[in-house]
Amino acid sequence: MSISTDFYISQFYQYAAVSTISVVSYEYLITFEHELRYLWRRRVTFGGMLLFLCRYLPFTAAIQIYAFVTTTNFDISHCFAVARAGSSLVYIQCLLTIVVLFTRSYAIWGGGRRIFLILLVVWLGIAAGSSYAIFRFINGFFPIPLHTSRGCILIVGNNDVWIDLAISIFCETLSLGILLTKTVYYLRELGSGGSRQSILQVMTEDGIVYFGFAIIITTTNLIIVRNVTANLRAFMLIMQGSLQTIMCSRLLFHTFVVAETSVIASGGRAEFSKRTLPPMVMAPRQSYVTQTETIELDSVLS
Repeated sequence: MSISTDFYISQFYQYAAVSTISVVSYEYLITFEHELRYLWRRRVTFGGMLLFLCRYLPFTAAIQIYAFVTTTNFDISHCFAVARAGSSLVYIQCLLTIVVLFTRSYAIWGGGRRIFLILLVVWLGIAAGSSYAIFRFINGFFPIPLHTSRGCILIVGNNDVWIDLAISIFCETLSLGILLTKTVYYLRELGSGGSRQSILQVMTEDGIVYFGFAIIITTTNLIIVRNVTANLRAFMLIMQGSLQTIMCSRLLFHTFVVAETSVIASGGRAEFSKRTLPPMVMAPRQSYVTQTETIELDSVLS
């Protein structure tokens, strides 16, 4: 491959890095009011920590800006270290999205011990397998001693990251399957008399939208990784982690908004049939009452 081609391809990474941080910043600004209401004005919970990570981990895309756009340190070991750090953070974001999806699945099934153990075992297996694949992928980076005035130029020596992308598709499909299964059970229990939109239904609809979005971007990356030239294999991966964490923060925000709307519409109290609202992990400070499980949501989102 010619030197001019290497320089040209490096621009794809620069555009991807700048585009990603621009999208992340725009999303942060337009949803900052939701962050104040549903994150900073609530006590610390596991769900809140997930939301915090979904909001702020995407900003680590700034490392990609440094690596491919602004750095003037072209030492090969430095470029390799920065690229490895940026790729690792993208991978952590992908793992975070799986945690969010599995947490929603766990919550929708009422927080039972069995579903928790199943999802935990699946997640640990996924983390182990995918971390090995990403380790091999990252070690296949080859910074080259060519450069423009700023930014490193890399060659991606293998396409092992396709394993992580395939695992991601599996996790998204599994999470959606759990949502749909619970929704079917819920609708059968509710019968024809239930016209009110429940949080479960909203979470299922959101899950379908997220699944469609995730499948499109993951499949696109899978095709790129498997088929394009080595220099271009990773440029879209820069964006995927940030976009998926943004979508996960939207999932969490929408759940809180719908729950709050239900409270206002019902005069401060909302009643749901047994185990149709996510447990404390997603809706902190709620109190349960047995049988009909009347839920004091006014204290949850106040």
